[in-house]
Amino acid sequence: MKKIKEILVVSLILSVGGWAQGASYRTAFPDFPPEPYGAALGGATVALAGNISSAYWNPGGVAFIEGKGVMAGGSKFQGWPIYTANFIYAQADQGYGAAAFTVDHMGLKAYDGEAKYQENVIAYTWAKPLGSQIGIGVKAKLLIASSDIQNVSANGMAVDVGVLFHRIFGIANLGFTAKDIASSVKWKTGRTEHLPIVFEGGLGTEPIFDRFSIFMSFRGEQGMGMSDLGVGAELWIVPDRLSLRFGLNDRLLNNTMSMAGGLGLIIPMDIFSRYFVNYSFEMGQNIAGIQHRFALGLVWE
Repeated sequence: MKKIKEILVVSLILSVGGWAQGASYRTAFPDFPPEPYGAALGGATVALAGNISSAYWNPGGVAFIEGKGVMAGGSKFQGWPIYTANFIYAQADQGYGAAAFTVDHMGLKAYDGEAKYQENVIAYTWAKPLGSQIGIGVKAKLLIASSDIQNVSANGMAVDVGVLFHRIFGIANLGFTAKDIASSVKWKTGRTEHLPIVFEGGLGTEPIFDRFSIFMSFRGEQGMGMSDLGVGAELWIVPDRLSLRFGLNDRLLNNTMSMAGGLGLIIPMDIFSRYFVNYSFEMGQNIAGIQHRFALGLVWE
């Protein structure tokens, strides 16, 4: 019975890794949409600027964060026993560059609730604005994976780099990233895994007439070509207070498509500049079923 449980959980880990990446069947650094803002926009947020969520989507976007902020959240996957949690702290450039610190957790349980796999990624991002329209950033990631199953554990590291061109023609943002550069993941089996580099690019707009923004992105993996296309839109029902978000993501190599939606609520405060609530759901042709994500955050000067 124990052997059967181990086989089931290993199969689950490999399936989740392959679905999350959209292309390669790897379990290290799985690329789930980590937080609800970008997830609601179909993950098409590589050109997101001035938002602490940029710490996940493009290190270059961190250069345009204003003030300081924290955000914490989690998610629930309806179809599979997967749980994630994340934390972000970010601060604006104070002369030496902007910075962000993130912690991500993914937990995976067998259906009997016994066998488990846990993956934690700790990352630090440094970013610098070059003038008023260009931001560059570097993100160093440390992986710690553990399991109740023998040898299904690992440690590793990788680097992401990104650049963001801010407010081109006063309204458009253009972003590019390269992820998992110089990666090295050492499994307890003795195998060392070097991940293919992931390339992403995209376009986004600042709110048009303070109401409407659109986002588009593409994703590809080294040696595998284009793997994902994403589009998203954000409509501010009440400017700077309440927004609705919509998104689509086409995983080309897996021939699956997902739809997403969500909302954001911003409430001004006396002590802090504001606090915010983000929620998203995602549904479509994937093994995880409907996914719900929720986050709370604070921003201050």
